[in-house]
Amino acid sequence: MSNTNAADRYWVDAQPYRSLDPGLRALHYGDGLFETLRVEGHSIAYLDRHLQRLRAGCERLQLDFDDWHGLEAELLACAAG
Repeated sequence: MSNTNAADRYWVDAQPYRSLDPGLRALHYGDGLFETLRVEGHSIAYLDRHLQRLRAGCERLQLDFDDWHGLEAELLACAAG
């Protein structure tokens, strides 16, 4: 993912979206996870802890995701504006 801006509020299958399609399977069956992040002064509070919880959640739900460095970079870019 590149050229992401603050208006892209959701990520589904590694793609940014500004709104969610109510027909998404994850919204109906709950087979997904999310974190709410607080941004202060262009930085994300407790980012390491958020990423640890996301990793643990992916393992528990058996969701295949391995681009943790890419996710962190995207989050930091969004926070920076």
